[in-house]
Amino acid sequence: MAVGTVASSTAWIGGNVVVNKQLVLYDGGFADAVATATNFYGFGINGSTLRYQVPSGQNHNWYAGSTSVMSIAGGVVSGTFSGNVTGNCTGSSGSCTGNAATATVASGLTGTPNISVGTVTTSGQATVAGYLGVSTTSPSYPLHVNAVSGTVSIYASGDITAFSDARVKTNLVPIDDALDKVMAVTGYTYERTDLDPATGNRQAGVIAQEVEAVLPEVVHTDAVTGMKSVAYGNMVALLIQAVKEMKCELDGVKAELDDNKAELDDNKAELDSVKIELAILQGR
Repeated sequence: MAVGTVASSTAWIGGNVVVNKQLVLYDGGFADAVATATNFYGFGINGSTLRYQVPSGQNHNWYAGSTSVMSIAGGVVSGTFSGNVTGNCTGSSGSCTGNAATATVASGLTGTPNISVGTVTTSGQATVAGYLGVSTTSPSYPLHVNAVSGTVSIYASGDITAFSDARVKTNLVPIDDALDKVMAVTGYTYERTDLDPATGNRQAGVIAQEVEAVLPEVVHTDAVTGMKSVAYGNMVALLIQAVKEMKCELDGVKAELDDNKAELDDNKAELDSVKIELAILQGR
């Protein structure tokens, strides 16, 4: 059997044998030993692997009509993929829907709707149109990290900033009774029961329920688990107002002390005057 080959005698090897060259679509090396041949387009069996073979330097391309939907060239896979990826995804760029154990990307990783990976290495950008999960296959947030190293889930070598432009804020209401609200919250050191003591579970912080009672805007309750979390950075607003209230109280105390000092100075001056008059009378 020959299928588009110049060497019909080797186009169809057949039989229950394990060789690289079993079915040849086009042969670029018809004299090569079939057991180790690689210079052809076709199929073969090597060990427990079904080989889809192209000559060195050539590409694997899959078409839908006249459109190439996926290509493998030089070990780089390009195209659009849906489903789960198990194992390693290595390349210069890509689009992935589903889960991957490891993704190593030179220039960028793009995913939609969600990507869940164990390890991502990229020297470019990672772009996810949906949610990105780390150590979770069902992310509930734009970035959902379900892993810790010691007590750290996210580590940054630079500042982490939050969008806070006045142009996107309205109905601004200063926090009132801020000092009393701060006094209603206690700062604790504690041990986390959901962390491994061997790697560190001693932390410092507040209790979400205490904060929620005085400033619910900084407390989030997970819709699935009901667990509460605190936006610690946003609590700065409460502390700023508390410091302002404390300064106003201190300014009032200082003004009262200044008034008392002025009154004492007046009394002292009056007493000095009385002493002078008394000395004059005694000298007569």
